Amino acid sequence: MLFEDALTMTLGWLQREMRDEAGGFYAVQDGASLGQRGRHYLWRREQVKKLLHADAYLLIETLYALDKPANADNHWVLHRRDSYRSVIERLSMQEEQADEMLQDARQILFAARTERTPPVTDKKILSGWNGMLITGLCDAAQALNNSEHLDTAQQIADFLRDKCWDGKVLSVSWQDGQAQPIGFLDDYANVLQGLISLLGKRWRAADAAFAEALANAAMELFFDLENGGFYFTPAAQRELIYRPKPSFDEALPPGNATLASAMLQLGQLLGNTTYLDAATNTLRWARAAMERYPANHCSMVSALQSGASDQTVVLRGPEQDMHSWREALLQGYQPWLRIYCLPYDIDGPTPSYLPGLVSAATRSKMSAFVFSDGRAGAAITDLDALRHVLSTS
Repeated sequence: MLFEDALTMTLGWLQREMRDEAGGFYAVQDGASLGQRGRHYLWRREQVKKLLHADAYLLIETLYALDKPANADNHWVLHRRDSYRSVIERLSMQEEQADEMLQDARQILFAARTERTPPVTDKKILSGWNGMLITGLCDAAQALNNSEHLDTAQQIADFLRDKCWDGKVLSVSWQDGQAQPIGFLDDYANVLQGLISLLGKRWRAADAAFAEALANAAMELFFDLENGGFYFTPAAQRELIYRPKPSFDEALPPGNATLASAMLQLGQLLGNTTYLDAATNTLRWARAAMERYPANHCSMVSALQSGASDQTVVLRGPEQDMHSWREALLQGYQPWLRIYCLPYDIDGPTPSYLPGLVSAATRSKMSAFVFSDGRAGAAITDLDALRHVLSTS
C-alpha cells in the first residue's frame, strides 16, 4: 500500500500541476515560494490541529511525526515516518475507518494548501524528460493495472511527434507554441526508449514509425562511425572545441547507455542489424571505461547485461488471445523478457522476420516469434512450447 499510495499521489500531482493542455508535461517547479524554500508545503502543528477533528489529527500526528521535533525550519513536511498498519494498531483504529479518515484529512489539508501562494512553474516542455515520463507511465500502468496511464503516455508521444519532431530532427523543448533548438543525444535516447516501452504495452503503428525515424536520425546525427558510441551534440552543430561522448552516470543516465539499450531493443524487435551493430559498437567503445570505473557506469553495465540476456517475443493473433498469452508469460519477475503484441491489420514498420503474407486461418490462431542470438525462430503456436523455448534459450 505504501508504494502504491506514493506512486498514485505522484502521478496525481503530475496530472494536476505539471501538464500542459497541449499534452506534454512541464519541466520543474521552483522550490521556493514567498522567499522561503518549500514554504508552500510546510505546516505548523497548530495549523493542522485547527483544520482536523481530534481523531483525524491524532492519526495524522502519529503517521507523519507531528509529535516529534520539526523536520524543516521549525515546520513540518508531512513525510511518513512510521508504518501505517503499525500506527492504526497503536491507536486501536479499524483499518477501514482509518483509511476513510486519512483520505478525508488529506483532502482537507490539500484544500487549505491551495489557498497559499503556489510555487512558480517553469513551463518549458523538455523532450528528453517527457520521453522518460513515457517509460515511467508504462511501468506505472503495469504496476497499478491502470490503462489510463498508458493513455497519458500515448498522448505525450503524440505531443512529441506533432510539436517537437519535424520529420528530420527533434527539438530540445517546446513552450508557448514554439519549438526550441535542435535536441541533444539524451533527448533522442530518452524519447526512443519511451516509445519502445509504449510499444511493449500497446502497439500503435504511429509510435513504431516514430521510433524507427528517431533511431535513424540518431544514427545520422550522433553516431561515431570510426570508434563507436554516440556524441552528445549533433553533427550539424557548429564546430566545438570538444565534442563529448558521455558514458558516466550523473543525475540522469548517460545518453549512450539509454540509446544503446534502446537500439538493442528496437533492433531485436524489428530484426534490424544496423541498430544491433550500433549498440554493440557503443558497448565495445565503452568497455575500457566500464572496466576501470564500473560503479560510475551502472547504466552502461545494465545495457551490456540487457544485450546478453534479454529475450524478445512478438505475439500475433486475435487481440484477446494475445493479451492472455502476454499475461501468462509475464507471471513472476522477468525483467529480461520483452513482449510485443502486433495486430495483423497495421500500417507501418513491422519486424522483418515476420511472414509477409498470412492466411485467414493463421490469423485466427496465435503465433509467437522469439528473437535471440541475433536471429528470430520459427513461429510457435503452442503456449507451453513457447514457455519451453524461453526457459531453454
